[in-house]
Amino acid sequence: QNYLSYGVQVPKQLYEFPDLEFSEVEVGEFPSGAEVQKYIERYVDHFNIGDSIALNTSVTKVTQNEDGSWSVKIKTKDGTEEDNQFDKVVVATGLYSSKNPSLPGWASGETAADFNG
Repeated sequence: QNYLSYGVQVPKQLYEFPDLEFSEVEVGEFPSGAEVQKYIERYVDHFNIGDSIALNTSVTKVTQNEDGSWSVKIKTKDGTEEDNQFDKVVVATGLYSSKNPSLPGWASGETAADFNG
């Protein structure tokens, strides 16, 4: 629901993943937030990746391991803490999130070692 009222300032091609057409909008058009959300939800359903997405979860620490993999510590909505291992990490700031309208003060540094959320 955070994205329903925003609009993007670039054509839909810049939001389109290479493995699934952004068919909700014509080429060259600028999608609304609702259209982007529908496309992302369709992508999740199409590739059956919903079970791999953790919502309402805080990342408390990210550390790059010597082998190049990543250790990610999270805290779930109910307060449970978990350690996870991943090959890749994507950082999404939630620019349009109504709960986190800007980056917190601790979000600084240039390398993974600098991050300690």
